[in-house]
Amino acid sequence: MPVMDLPQLHLPEVGVYWFAVTRIPREPELHGEFVEAARNEAFRNILNKADPRSGSVDRNTLLRLSLDAASGPRLFDVARKVKTLPISIGHPINRSDVAAGLFLYVLSCVRAADPDEPATLEHARKVYGTAGGKYGTYPGLGRSELIKIWNDFSPAVHFLAVEKLLASEWEKWIARNQAPFWAIVLALSERLRLLGESHKPPRSKTPLLNPAETWKVPNWCMLPGLPPDWPHLPHPSFLRQELREWPHPRDVRK
Repeated sequence: MPVMDLPQLHLPEVGVYWFAVTRIPREPELHGEFVEAARNEAFRNILNKADPRSGSVDRNTLLRLSLDAASGPRLFDVARKVKTLPISIGHPINRSDVAAGLFLYVLSCVRAADPDEPATLEHARKVYGTAGGKYGTYPGLGRSELIKIWNDFSPAVHFLAVEKLLASEWEKWIARNQAPFWAIVLALSERLRLLGESHKPPRSKTPLLNPAETWKVPNWCMLPGLPPDWPHLPHPSFLRQELREWPHPRDVRK
């Protein structure tokens, strides 16, 4: 299985690296380049504001930073190489968010143990494909597109699910960039990974998450213990209601 090449958790690069792995999980050759490009953008912002006459930055350091920032990759250059689409063509829908939703729907069905809610990806896709209210489809996404979304993001879908589960607090804690927060995020990610890799849907030859493809947290990370009932997964009926309230692209365009 691929192992994350995580920076130390107290460094600001960890959030950038997390974003790269979760948004382009099948393009690992771009992860390091993405982090370097983000660092260059930060240096450029600093250099634009720096006044060498103030003495806050010595002349040699300023020259070295200038050369590094000028010669290194830019975020725009890295973005041009990315093959994974962030949104579905013709629909203002976050594809990674849909992938996380499919994953959590299957896990919620496992937890609910309801015979009317089979814990399979096929069932999750059917729910997403028929829960869009008056238009009859989850915001315009058909089965083939939902399959493509899963294939694109499944190696990191457990990470994306953590973002979804912690959505109300995510932006605040990301801005603080504190190592204890990242440790909890990674611990929850590992628990979700193990749940996905251990769940083998009925009549399926493979588990929900493929251990050979799913990104793993490196062993050097000292992860905290989690409450045994984490993650708190909503009942499938609650998730169905959320889908019914999702705006359809035709409504968004009005």
